[in-house]
Amino acid sequence: TLASQISFFLPFTPVPITLAPQGPLLVALMLSPKRAFLWTLNYIVMGFLGAPVFAGFFAGFGVTSGYILGYPLCALFASSALRFLKSLRALPMVKYLFAYISFALATMLIYIPGVALLKLSLSLSLATALHIGVYPFLIGCLFVKIPLCTALLMLQSRADTKTDKHQGSW
Repeated sequence: TLASQISFFLPFTPVPITLAPQGPLLVALMLSPKRAFLWTLNYIVMGFLGAPVFAGFFAGFGVTSGYILGYPLCALFASSALRFLKSLRALPMVKYLFAYISFALATMLIYIPGVALLKLSLSLSLATALHIGVYPFLIGCLFVKIPLCTALLMLQSRADTKTDKHQGSW
């Protein structure tokens, strides 16, 4: 996808900085949990079968493939949380805070298999795998990527409110 092609590397880690982890969150904004899971699974299968859809037009399985394997669970969790959130009656700011926390937890579902495979592939300690596979990316995730998805959710909900004639929409 285009988001995965916008990437660059830091000199101390094989994990690229990319917008690709936004993909599952954006899919979660648009699709049901089942469809979000299947869409991201399809993306992974295409890449593992040879379509150059991963960062740097890479295809196949590599040391950073664990992150990609977390995409379907991330999309499933985020979409499920958003569906639950839409059913709640709460102040909009409470809903947006819940959405931010849900997006952060969903993103952790990308980091967990990513760090695990990085650790196993490169024979690293857990501390080293976290230092090169998570910590450099947290600031961007917590203060740029996740707020961006939350802002898109806010825009989406405002558009829905303008077109929705039923009470209770946010």
